[in-house]
Amino acid sequence: MTRPVHAILAALAAASIASSALADEPQLPPLPPAAMPSLAGPALVAEAKRAHDELMAAGARVQRADAAYAEMRQRDYPRGNARAAIIHERDAARADYMRAGAHYSEIVQQIEGGE
Repeated sequence: MTRPVHAILAALAAASIASSALADEPQLPPLPPAAMPSLAGPALVAEAKRAHDELMAAGARVQRADAAYAEMRQRDYPRGNARAAIIHERDAARADYMRAGAHYSEIVQQIEGGE
C-alpha cells in the first residue's frame, strides 16, 4: 500500500539529507512511514492533521536553514554573530523537525493501534 504522506516525508528527508551532505554535516535520521489517518475519532484526526502540518512546516524550515547554511559555507560569508545565528537556526530547525516527526509518529501509532 502506497502511503502519499510517506512519499512526501521521504522526499523531504532526502532533500534535507542532500543539503546536509553538501555541507558535510551529519544527516537527519529518516522518519518512520506514516499515513494520514482516516478511521479514527474526529479529535484524533484533527490532532494528526495539526501534527502533520507542523511536520511539513518544520521540514520547510529545515530546508531553508540548510540552504542558508550551504550558501554561507560556499561563500565563506558572513562571519561572527551572523554566522553563529545561521548555525543556530539550522540546529534549532533540525531539532524542531525531529520533535515534530516524533509527535506525528506517536499520534499515527495511536491511530494504528486503535484501528
